[in-house]
Amino acid sequence: MSEANDGTGAGLLAFLDWAGSRGEIAPATAQSSAVSVRKVLAVEADPDTVDVRAIHPVDLFGRFEVLHRTDYSSQSMKSYRSRFLNAVAMYLAWLDKQPDWKTAGGWNRRPGSALVRVSQGNGKPAAKAKSARSKPSARSAPPPSDPDPATETIPAAAAPMVPYDLPLRPGLRVRLVLPEVLTRADANRIAAFVGSLAFDQAEVETEGG
Repeated sequence: MSEANDGTGAGLLAFLDWAGSRGEIAPATAQSSAVSVRKVLAVEADPDTVDVRAIHPVDLFGRFEVLHRTDYSSQSMKSYRSRFLNAVAMYLAWLDKQPDWKTAGGWNRRPGSALVRVSQGNGKPAAKAKSARSKPSARSAPPPSDPDPATETIPAAAAPMVPYDLPLRPGLRVRLVLPEVLTRADANRIAAFVGSLAFDQAEVETEGG
């Protein structure tokens, strides 16, 4: 576990691998989070040595989004964002030895401000901003803001999908939309289903002629 403790990009991936293999978090969650982390950290020159404590995850994801805006659907991009931010939040809380690191979800939106981390490097809660409640006001409280997608939990059934353009034969491309995390069993099942749809070449030529 020494690598996981070093606070780097490689340490974050080692942490996810450990958490999934030990059952600390769902293995599928650990795997899909690792996929998102690898892709987002790839915008850095040396992803493995990135100091996770020093980066601003929201800004880093913003760079990833700009570079890959046309590569993914809006839903896939939202899923990448949620999984990446939650993975970083869990990792930082774990490094700070917080007992509730599994549910850290440590990126919340304060009204009128950017996303900020709830906990500080010393593991203590960040100081809350002074509120205006000390001065009573006749105005009603503002409506609650929409939940931040960074803290949303995405069930396995809503796994992000990725489109692939397959050059089937000259002049013909087909689009496959597959789960981001595709297992060998999934691939075999899809291959068997597609195989059942195929016509023999002789039958195609007979119908066409």
